[in-house]
Amino acid sequence: MHPLVLSALYYSYIFAICELGRQLTKRRFTPEHLEVKALLFEFFGTLQACTMLYENSFIYQNYGENAYCLALFGLVLLHCNTLQTVAKCNS
Repeated sequence: MHPLVLSALYYSYIFAICELGRQLTKRRFTPEHLEVKALLFEFFGTLQACTMLYENSFIYQNYGENAYCLALFGLVLLHCNTLQTVAKCNS
């Protein structure tokens, strides 16, 4: 399988797992459990940010600096959108 397709599948898998975890946390925990809810949101955000960074070196090794910059730019936009959603869910 093409390395770029594998990277995209990996990114999609991690994003889906973390988003599913956030949605389950949002539905499961009531406002009385705000501390636990906030910790779980932080956990999924950290998991998403840390695991996706390892895949960037794979893109850099196979496609060079330009592809790495494009992948990084896309991930930053994805994380910004996700973090805005998480900030709304915490309140």
